[in-house]
Amino acid sequence: MTNLHKSRKVDITIPKSGLIKQELLFLRPFLKEPVREFTLAEIKEISKNRSHHYTFEALKKFTQMQILIEKRRGNTNIYILNPENKQNLHYLVLVESLIKENRKDIPYKNILKITEKIKSLFYTLLIGGSYVEGKQKATSDLDLAIENFAKLTIA
Repeated sequence: MTNLHKSRKVDITIPKSGLIKQELLFLRPFLKEPVREFTLAEIKEISKNRSHHYTFEALKKFTQMQILIEKRRGNTNIYILNPENKQNLHYLVLVESLIKENRKDIPYKNILKITEKIKSLFYTLLIGGSYVEGKQKATSDLDLAIENFAKLTIA
């Protein structure tokens, strides 16, 4: 699957919201710390965006969509994920997909070979260790955890 094809999956998912991929990356800080409050400057720095205005406008859009809650502390805007918006998980998954799409260092072919051997349709695959932080070396191993939900019963 080419990056172009993966991009289209994300592009198809977000047009109704009026968001673009670059704006979604402003939610990146909330992936690691979903209950933390962030200032506009922190979000701008973590997202590696240079434009203060563009960052502000994207965060304003997230506030209007009720993805984020904006608070004022003195002259500073503070942003936190809206805990009552059930769609937040959906947007965070999209952000994670965008980040992974741009990572060339994760051995997707190896992961695909492993997932093809899993007989269940319902599982979670977690990647850990140095690959998560982007600090792996040529000799690093790939730390995986697979949770199988095949025996899960739904009442």
